[in-house]
Amino acid sequence: MKRVLLVSEARRAGGAELYLERLAVALPGWSAGIALPERPSLLAWRRRLEAAGIPVLPFTPTVAGWRRLAVRARGEATLVHVNLPSTYDGACGALPAVLAAVSGKPVVTSEHLVHLERSRRRRWLKLRTASLVRAVLVTSAAGKRALAGEGIPAGRIAVVLNGVPDPGGPFPFPPEDGSLVVSTLVALEPRKQVDLLLRAIAGCGARVRLEIGGDGPCRESLEALARELGLGDRVRFHGTVADAAAFLARSHVVALPSRLEGMPLVLLDAFACGRGVLASDLPGMEEIVAEGSGLLLSREDPGPWTKALEGAAGERSRARAWGALARERFERCPPLDGRAAAPPRFYERVLSGDPVDA
Repeated sequence: MKRVLLVSEARRAGGAELYLERLAVALPGWSAGIALPERPSLLAWRRRLEAAGIPVLPFTPTVAGWRRLAVRARGEATLVHVNLPSTYDGACGALPAVLAAVSGKPVVTSEHLVHLERSRRRRWLKLRTASLVRAVLVTSAAGKRALAGEGIPAGRIAVVLNGVPDPGGPFPFPPEDGSLVVSTLVALEPRKQVDLLLRAIAGCGARVRLEIGGDGPCRESLEALARELGLGDRVRFHGTVADAAAFLARSHVVALPSRLEGMPLVLLDAFACGRGVLASDLPGMEEIVAEGSGLLLSREDPGPWTKALEGAAGERSRARAWGALARERFERCPPLDGRAAAPPRFYERVLSGDPVDA
């Protein structure tokens, strides 16, 4: 059986790491292990992987550590797949290059945040190191256009949508005789802009309530902002959520006000549950939130979010219609289901030397 070594350079576990975790158990015809940096912030993720029976290869996040990992890959892997949540960060550019040069194995990368603004020097470095990588996987056509615009040959860039497991939705909606329940499930960090959502909720009046799942460095400041806005029990912080589907199914609509995203798994989880979404109008989002499955709104102004939520609170059939079309879209687009075989087909093209964008 062919073996892929999935490599993370994460500082904390988030959506990009969940992507790797799900990928490791959904690769027909391939076996997979996950290499992750030895960082205290990743210890819980490492334990979860080990409990799930996924082989884990810890490595020291230094150039020497990368080289030792590459030597192991030389003897144990058919192909190396590096997951790059932040495309233009220095380590994210250099790690795949070291793995390719030392291991002698084909190296591919997943590029999630391709629209990240970086200096001219880092863009130059990215282009140089990308020449050592066999192929690049992105999650949207907008992502492919962005990287091709940087100079990476289009024939080496493949679009493979993210996927999530089907939890058996659609799920029943909460009762309509109370508040409109909005949920968001994100790492509480600046780029997720949960503060924008809190300000939008503050403008809605008492009939809209927000449930926040996830944790992170901004939690304390967000809780303070909720108190400052006088939101009281209209906002609840749940911390880390073990079951995304169960959490999202308790809401009428799912919101994601980020200022930077790739193809966020929480939106796909919402679709699988039969929940429509309100999301920022970022490049590539129109490829997900389409066909009446929700709305794309300003990533800078809470006003349109308030208007959309007030409209859904006043006309409950609106959220139900978004949810029905979201679930229908999930069912009609096989790649959105995490069991799809798109990544193995991508791997086989890499091994054969064929253009990966065919």
